[in-house]
Amino acid sequence: MGVISQGILGGVSGKVGNVVGASWKGIDYLRIKPSNVANPRTEGQVNQRNKFTVTLEYLQPNLGFIKKGYKSYAVQKTEFNAASSEQRL
Repeated sequence: MGVISQGILGGVSGKVGNVVGASWKGIDYLRIKPSNVANPRTEGQVNQRNKFTVTLEYLQPNLGFIKKGYKSYAVQKTEFNAASSEQRL
């Protein structure tokens, strides 16, 4: 059951039908529960997933450095997400 704690435009928590409300780092958000999606693995999807894998393999061993180095860039996101956003492949 969903709960609206701050009026209709904020503070939604839980599931109502296929809509899920939550809060993360002070950001209230709604999302739709995904339906079952086929995974066709097109060439573009495979290329993008490979880029993401390379980025993660580079960043994960350096987590201690990232937490300190990206602290000021982590506004409403984690330090790891801020570092991931900077990677361009």
